[in-house]
Amino acid sequence: MKDINLIPQEYILIEKRKKFGFFMIIVGIFAIAVLAVLITTPMRIINEKKQTLAQLNAELKDPKYNTIDELKKELSQKQDEKVLLNNLLEQVDYNTIASRTTLDILTGHLPPGMHISEIQVSNEKIQGDYPYIRIFGAANDFRTVSDYAGQLMNLPFIRDTVINTQTETIADKGYYVKQIEYDITLYVDKTKGSVSQDEE
Repeated sequence: MKDINLIPQEYILIEKRKKFGFFMIIVGIFAIAVLAVLITTPMRIINEKKQTLAQLNAELKDPKYNTIDELKKELSQKQDEKVLLNNLLEQVDYNTIASRTTLDILTGHLPPGMHISEIQVSNEKIQGDYPYIRIFGAANDFRTVSDYAGQLMNLPFIRDTVINTQTETIADKGYYVKQIEYDITLYVDKTKGSVSQDEE
């Protein structure tokens, strides 16, 4: 026995169109969902990166990083002083009043907030019979310079000390900072203390 389909052809086409339309709706919803994921994921990542960048910028403004910058600057100054002293030591001969030990003593008494920019040594006899060591540099305040000069004056081979200072205003990161430029002259008594030629 053979089945006979009595449904008119147009109804069959309508049913097929309904099924196809339903299928297309499902495909459209799926495509929209995929597009939404593809669009929102990069946007979410970009927003997260922006937030991270904003946090890092905020952290960089933290005062502790200013302290690090100041420490780096101070370290750089100390390295410059080391180069200066090494260059000076290379020029020192055995007849000079500034032996290695003497220079170690002068720099060993140097307090924080104070640095040396130049040292001059003269074996010439001025102010009676005394040669001299002249120290130039800068400090944060006058008291630091005064304390340093006082410590040097107590050294047994220092006969006399003369201090000259002047206040300078310098620009530092958009701020104006006052510092003391100093010039300390130490008159040396070669008959005393740590300036003998046998120190080396």
